[in-house]
Amino acid sequence: MRCVALVLVVAGSCALTLPARADTLEAPAQVMAAADGSFHYTATFHKGPGSGQFAGYSWAGIQNVAGGLYADCFCLPSCPIYSPGYTFTFDVDGQLTNPALPGQVGQSVGFCDAGGASSTTEVRPFDPAGIAPHSPVIDAALWNEPNPFTARTTLHYRLPESGPVSLGVYDLTGRLVVRLVDEVQTAGAHEVMWNARAETARGGVLFARLALPGQVRTRTLILVP
Repeated sequence: MRCVALVLVVAGSCALTLPARADTLEAPAQVMAAADGSFHYTATFHKGPGSGQFAGYSWAGIQNVAGGLYADCFCLPSCPIYSPGYTFTFDVDGQLTNPALPGQVGQSVGFCDAGGASSTTEVRPFDPAGIAPHSPVIDAALWNEPNPFTARTTLHYRLPESGPVSLGVYDLTGRLVVRLVDEVQTAGAHEVMWNARAETARGGVLFARLALPGQVRTRTLILVP
């Protein structure tokens, strides 16, 4: 007698001991992004009962995540047939659009006829302590792109309410390199482009500092020589 998956062989007979396991796609429920907003993790697919012709896998940003990837086999005759118990992994390499805010990614695996699985992963903003929750959306936010940069970068910031705003760039000694903003601004998103070569020809680490009533945000800037 031929035994199928998830059975117990006793004295030449097959007895069912566990319910059949459906297709599953395992990925971290939550990951933390790097300081620049980039993140990486691995998703693992397990084929459950029934063979199926592979159609493709994908991941895509659902919230505050740029880009995605879709690997499609187009259900051609050459596409592989996966049997129960087959396992494979794929990498998710993404980027938070706004490194100060959380994001969400969805990943999935599909088959040409039936089956497949999906899952989601929450992406936390970078936290040096590794334990503190991300800043709530009502807080101010500050980020820049590109970073690192060779000459010009655009600083983006979000204000929770209208009021006086000060945005400056400082070197490692705390010396003010340039004051980019010093005025009253309205709530919402703002941006300012900075040409670093106009103030300094030296490369290295700098700090952007956003100050408004009751809140201060900083951002590390990498100026490439």
